[in-house]
Amino acid sequence: MTPVAASQQDKAEMLDGSPWSHDFSWEQLLSLASYMQALKLRDGGTVFREHDRPPYMCVVITGQVTVLKEDADKSLKELVHIGPGKAFGEIAVIDSQPRSATIRAAKDSSLMVLTQESLKQLCREQPELGNVLLWKLARVLGGRLRQTSGALVERL
Repeated sequence: MTPVAASQQDKAEMLDGSPWSHDFSWEQLLSLASYMQALKLRDGGTVFREHDRPPYMCVVITGQVTVLKEDADKSLKELVHIGPGKAFGEIAVIDSQPRSATIRAAKDSSLMVLTQESLKQLCREQPELGNVLLWKLARVLGGRLRQTSGALVERL
């Protein structure tokens, strides 16, 4: 991943062009952008590997990433593609546990990254914005749990 030199305004505009931003006002996006970093990722590049520990989450701005999971034989199986406006890595940014999957770019992509440390700082310095963001993450995680539970029931 390659850091992109982008102003706070540029990063806010990147977020604003993404469906992920719909829960935030423009002023909140400007503030949130100051806690995030813009990165570029080449096709085939790895964002993180299953079992890695660095706690950060990403929002896909452009491009697409693939979620890969190890099977019992340690082979990587493709689970899903994540495109613009979607986030990944929220669990690790909240619980600091090892990654549950590998994320690899399916095409050249741009991402906005929020580290756990930046999330903690945001919550200390701007609790109202932190609250909006944490509720958003809770809704995303709840939706994924419901989707996974539904898929599991279909396989039983």
